Amino acid sequence: MPTRVLVADDHLAIREGIRSLLAPDDELLVVGEAADGVQASRMALELKPDLILLDNSMPGKTGLEVARELRPLLPDASIVFLTLDPGIRDLALAVGAVAHISKDTAPQETLRILRQVALNRAQAKPAELTAIERTLAGALVEDHLFTNDQMARLVASRQARESLAAALIRTGLTELCASLAAAAASSTRSIRPLPRSLRNVSASSVTWSCFRSAVARRPSRWRTRLTIKRRTMSALSSETSRSTS
Repeated sequence: MPTRVLVADDHLAIREGIRSLLAPDDELLVVGEAADGVQASRMALELKPDLILLDNSMPGKTGLEVARELRPLLPDASIVFLTLDPGIRDLALAVGAVAHISKDTAPQETLRILRQVALNRAQAKPAELTAIERTLAGALVEDHLFTNDQMARLVASRQARESLAAALIRTGLTELCASLAAAAASSTRSIRPLPRSLRNVSASSVTWSCFRSAVARRPSRWRTRLTIKRRTMSALSSETSRSTS
């Protein structure tokens, strides 16, 4: 899938020039053009492009103002400044831009930089879940240890080439811990030990302490059984072993 590009510049000749430059490239697709800062912000929120190419000196809002506004709203978008003023480079990077290109840069060099930005995005994108990871994710949601939204955020937050089990460990399993702590307040649930394979994983000690802490909140209910489906824990054990091997 090509990198979707929004071009924001108040000069028509610049916008047309960028469109013509990118047209032959299968990896870069211009999906919108904005003629001022206000339009750039609005179109970015509507189109949610992968890459936003911004001039700074535009009517309505400057490119810096647009970038500062969009950074928290579109955290996955890559922002590149294309300006006449090379002195703006540090300010552009400070508001979240990944690159600054001077307008007097040769077209092929401009294209090379944009291709590199697109390549960096592709390399940083987490891989699709494997079959066992999908099983694990579904089991955790089915067992009410994660909501669908929580699992979706966790999957999306993975780093490049990071497995789902590694992401669970990296984040400290905080959402799982919170769910277990909430479960401990229920009279219908209690606890089973983690599989030995999980206890042997150093980071999984966090998980085990969460289990113990959750039950400790209600000491009078130690004998109540918290049934976490065996396939959930075995899938987590298997995936953790694979990710740490």
